[in-house]
Amino acid sequence: MLLAWCRKLILRFVSIAYPLLVFHDNPCSMMGLTPLRLQFPGKVFQVYSRAGPQVFIPPNLMEEVKALPDSVLSISEGVREFFQTEHTHFPDPGHQEWTLWIKQSLGKNIAKYATIVLESLPSCWQEIEFHPRMCMLVANLTARVFIGPLFPVEWMFTSIKYTGDLFKAIHYIKNFRAQVRFLFKYVIPSTWTQWKHIKTAARVVEYALSRPAAGDAVHAVNKMLPEDKKKDYVFQGRAQLGLAVASLHTTVRVICQVMFDLAEHPEYVTAIRAEIKGVLKFEDKKTWTVENLALLKKLDSVMKESMRLHGGGVKADKPASFRRKVLQPITLSDGTFLPPGTFVYAPTHAISHDASIFPDPLRFDGLRFYNLRKRSPADANRHQFTTIDNTVTYFGAGRHACPGRYFANVLAKMIVVELVGKYDFGLVERDTLPRDVPFEDGLVSVNTRKRMMVRKRVG
Repeated sequence: MLLAWCRKLILRFVSIAYPLLVFHDNPCSMMGLTPLRLQFPGKVFQVYSRAGPQVFIPPNLMEEVKALPDSVLSISEGVREFFQTEHTHFPDPGHQEWTLWIKQSLGKNIAKYATIVLESLPSCWQEIEFHPRMCMLVANLTARVFIGPLFPVEWMFTSIKYTGDLFKAIHYIKNFRAQVRFLFKYVIPSTWTQWKHIKTAARVVEYALSRPAAGDAVHAVNKMLPEDKKKDYVFQGRAQLGLAVASLHTTVRVICQVMFDLAEHPEYVTAIRAEIKGVLKFEDKKTWTVENLALLKKLDSVMKESMRLHGGGVKADKPASFRRKVLQPITLSDGTFLPPGTFVYAPTHAISHDASIFPDPLRFDGLRFYNLRKRSPADANRHQFTTIDNTVTYFGAGRHACPGRYFANVLAKMIVVELVGKYDFGLVERDTLPRDVPFEDGLVSVNTRKRMMVRKRVG
């Protein structure tokens, strides 16, 4: 057994030799992917982090990699490893019913269910912690969509707190070797709280299903479930918590980063306000729909540029994306051999800061993608916020790209439109806190303590 383990370990490190093996003990070191990619353009490279060896695929090889079947390159195994689902009770990635509902209904229906409520923001200039306010707002709106309009208030706080507790559990569990994690998970307090959240979620799902359907996810998905799962409220509650992780904090980060960018670059605020008025006047409507939100092309460009620079949060809050695990041996067209057990990624941060792809990449150009969309009919669709390709992997790539990106796009735009249209805002001069903070295996998030000045617009 020892010899077999040593052979497997050696194979992992020797077989991947294209072109560099870099060891980093700092879990935040993946921000250094940009110089590595520039040093080895178009080539596979490897980084070692606390999560183990991580192999990065360049854009020129992404087409063949993302086309590989799940039996060869698995997203499910990548998710299980990252979230440590065996130990954290994070929902297994095989919830096909939820994925189907997200693809068919979520993005289309959010404008119907979500009424933006911003009364809690001040009418006079006031300094506020922006992230917590947006958390409560988005938690309220997503709860209406997922649970129903009469959701229990406790669900808002559970959905907000669950993600933080989950990543604490993941962080501590990964401090132990994989072979003994099943023992140590019982002494980590943050893993205990997972069951507390799951029990709350199960109770909320049972309550929601006892009420008449209101076009919400709980009732819609419950109808799709097999009979033995229809009353398994723990199973459905875990799925709801998984949705909270995927939708709530990621959408909040998109909103926060966009608003921070607009506060730093107020020249774009006037243009967006004019665009908002123009679209509503042209459409002769006073409310927002999925269709007329799509006409806000300048806002769409600002959001995409914000995500490019800072990682908006929806699969973009990290310097790497497209997490997959190799299940069968792979030989790429350039000769790179990927043995089973290898974890592969796309170097999202490095690509988005590559001057050969995005000229002057460190400069915030709010109309960068707006101008690109005007070049041709094909470019009009290619450079939208939700668009993915081999150089834009914020939302993943291929057939498993994030299905919830359309939901995040619509919800974030609805909130930003309300904020820009009805409020003045600016940065706090004495607030020197960084906008981006690292937290787990190279992931980067918005600083939750960053403050803004906000007041209701007059006239």
